Amino acid sequence: MYLTKEISESEAYALWKKSETASLFSEPKLLNELGLKSRYIGGYKNEDLLVVWPLIETDEGFNSPPSFSYYFGPYLVKNNQDEPPYKKYRNNYEVFNSLIEKVETIAPKINFSLSPEFLDLRPFQWWNYNKPKKNNFQIDLKYTARYSIKKGINESQIISSFRSDDKRKKIKDIRKKNLLKTRIGAFQDFDFYIELYNNTITRSGGAISEKDLIFLKKLIKLSTIKTNRLVSPLLIELNADGFDTPLGFQLLLIGKKQSYALVQSTIDKGRELNGNIFLNFKSLCYACENKFLSFDFNGANSPNRADDKHAFGADAVQYFNLRLKKDDV
Repeated sequence: MYLTKEISESEAYALWKKSETASLFSEPKLLNELGLKSRYIGGYKNEDLLVVWPLIETDEGFNSPPSFSYYFGPYLVKNNQDEPPYKKYRNNYEVFNSLIEKVETIAPKINFSLSPEFLDLRPFQWWNYNKPKKNNFQIDLKYTARYSIKKGINESQIISSFRSDDKRKKIKDIRKKNLLKTRIGAFQDFDFYIELYNNTITRSGGAISEKDLIFLKKLIKLSTIKTNRLVSPLLIELNADGFDTPLGFQLLLIGKKQSYALVQSTIDKGRELNGNIFLNFKSLCYACENKFLSFDFNGANSPNRADDKHAFGADAVQYFNLRLKKDDV
């Protein structure tokens, strides 16, 4: 028998720790510390909990993921790779039929992602096929750039993995001049970083909402609070000799031997000195020093973004964005 029921934050936390497909952003204690109201829907086969679907409340109800997050969506509680194919298939199909029925009553226009480790999208495709008069899922293939960190790799080997005529050449030049420096931590007023990031977005022709800037400030603030949490933001500040204030910063989310790049920002002088490349390099070095398994550059879908991130030696990795929508919308 397949059924769904809401589970507590403490239950969700224990299950998140076991999962190999859960996003860092779906860690319940992190969501709570960021002031987000969360709900967790569990999908069961009898008494065995197979899937957790986290939801957070925003101005749009429970339909949207947290700002700056990725891979925020349902995740498998345990690795089912060793299960017989017929059992794995049937469980996924039935439990998601039950879960979707429940979730669409809470979030009828939900927008979410599945992590690259979540491999079987057929329950969502079959939902569309079997229930054409109900809400259907729009399924979009996306790509990220993920750097797999080999055991024992050092800084020289990281540099050697970069494209020779681009990142490798520039990093070698930066190290030779020895002008740029980085340090871990937020050493300025939080508003300094928010203004810097807002200026970067504006300079590129984009725009960011006040709500997202407020949330970014919460992430930066949380990076300064030292606890034993399993997932935490980490800020790397870019400085240079002869400058009184930072030239830029990069904000990461780290946990479970993974590192996600969230935002990066540099002033014009920082870009001129290739500070954005140096920030990515130092972020990779931090991941290696701490024996992480991967560094995720977050998004490689446009030609320019893909070219830039793959030049660091990052592999193309698929994931999926899904949105529940009416057939007539």
